Amino acid sequence: LQIIYAIFTKYSLPLNFGPGKTEVLLDIRGLGAKEIKHQLCFEDGYLIQADLGGRETNVVACMSYKHLGGHIAVGGDMNPEIKHRTAESNRALAELRTPFFYCEASHQEDRNSVIGPYLWSRLLLNAGTWPELSDAQSRRLNGAYMRVVNAAAAVKYRDGQPSMTARQALQATGQPNVADFLKAKRLQYLPRLLQNAPPPLLILLDLAPSWRKALSADMLWIAERSSKLAEMPSPSEERPRPASGRGPFWKSLWSWSS
Repeated sequence: LQIIYAIFTKYSLPLNFGPGKTEVLLDIRGLGAKEIKHQLCFEDGYLIQADLGGRETNVVACMSYKHLGGHIAVGGDMNPEIKHRTAESNRALAELRTPFFYCEASHQEDRNSVIGPYLWSRLLLNAGTWPELSDAQSRRLNGAYMRVVNAAAAVKYRDGQPSMTARQALQATGQPNVADFLKAKRLQYLPRLLQNAPPPLLILLDLAPSWRKALSADMLWIAERSSKLAEMPSPSEERPRPASGRGPFWKSLWSWSS
């Protein structure tokens, strides 16, 4: 806290420690972590006292925070983000379900045109940066995804049975299944990451098994569907070599993405 405060102050960027302004995302690990978390929660009320600029200041510690529409949680937990994204998608869908998607005057092309700019921007924005999701998170995401697809395909239910299958609804709207969508987005993001990410970030990602595992699975997936490689944007021909300090995993990814 003192280091962050000193750096911001040096560049005339005073931090606002008022309610809801500046908080600390705190990840406690190692021996005694359970006891420290208990004290922070039940005794200190999630307040950390720090000497900042010669003044005792109470700073709130939090387990997750929202920034630019995304939820970042301690330990990279995706639950807050997935819950927020699906809720936003469901809310957006509810606004259009009756007056647009199930309006007799709307055509399939019109309904398809709304999916990207209005709904996917809420549900799957920056999904290429996500790590591998758990089964429960994938089910929740797929449920919200298919609700939009079914509405765009104007799927109707009679006696609990849909008028078309999930595959037919995806074909009618021209959408991939959500698992393939996430794989494609991660692979499209990879060249940009390798070209622009500073070495410390790649080192941190190298220590994140969930992201590495997801990328490895994605590369196997695209290798099995090599015919789809032509549909992916080609990287720039003039690209810098990997910076020193990048591990063999990232060097192999660089060679593959080139």
